[in-house]
Amino acid sequence: MSKNRPVFDATLKLVLRFIPFFPAPELYELIRSVRRREAHLDDQIREAFESLEKSSNLIEDLSGILKEREQKLLELRAEYERVSKLATLTSAQAEAVAASLEKTINKAAPRERLIAFVINIAAGLIIFVLGIFAADWVKALFTHSHS
Repeated sequence: MSKNRPVFDATLKLVLRFIPFFPAPELYELIRSVRRREAHLDDQIREAFESLEKSSNLIEDLSGILKEREQKLLELRAEYERVSKLATLTSAQAEAVAASLEKTINKAAPRERLIAFVINIAAGLIIFVLGIFAADWVKALFTHSHS
């Protein structure tokens, strides 16, 4: 309320009293009542708007949380389906899969061992030959440095 408001109200009352055959005080009170209700309605509209804005923000937050949980649920459902397919294997099927894997591993083992043997022999020969040729150079290096 501003400083001039009481002065304005008093002036309006005075002007309304000078109008003959007119219920001035009642009219003044009616005008003030309308103004108070307008202010009250404005406050209620402002509060309703703020409440709607808060509700909208809450709904957006909840929507984000729901989308995140929905994604996690889809991932869990896919994992469950994958695991449930594995769980439906009978013991005979599991033994067949294990035997097949063992056969594949055992088939490749001798070949891998032969390849590893050849690589080790080749590396050993290379180091042996280098040692023969480098022995004189290493001896010369030590004899010159100690003399």
